[in-house]
Amino acid sequence: MTDMIVILVIAVFVLLGVKSTIKHFKGEGACCGGGGGS
Repeated sequence: MTDMIVILVIAVFVLLGVKSTIKHFKGEGACCGGGGGS
């Protein structure tokens, strides 16, 4: 059971990382002149 929790937590972080990476490469991120963010 503990292994499943660890895998789920890692999967969530990976998904969040992939989403932010895709936004970054589309130029929608807060950095690299993409605007958005604070």
